[in-house]
Amino acid sequence: TAIHGPADLERAMRAGTYTLLIYEDRDWTRMVGGAAMERAVKAALAEGRLRELAAFEERLSTSRLLDESYETTVRVLALQ
Repeated sequence: TAIHGPADLERAMRAGTYTLLIYEDRDWTRMVGGAAMERAVKAALAEGRLRELAAFEERLSTSRLLDESYETTVRVLALQ
């Protein structure tokens, strides 16, 4: 499903019966579709379609074999 805005995000979540979105708060513009998804999440929060339940700093692993990871902010967002 293509996500072009907050309504698309809400529709896709409801269609998949998802109530939570675990979102890494970072710059997604380098990823395919990342800019649109980033805008959709921010707009959904601003419009009240999503509500933040929690935000925390987490170390995410990119390679367990090479012991590579990075610190980032993870947000738990609830569909309203």
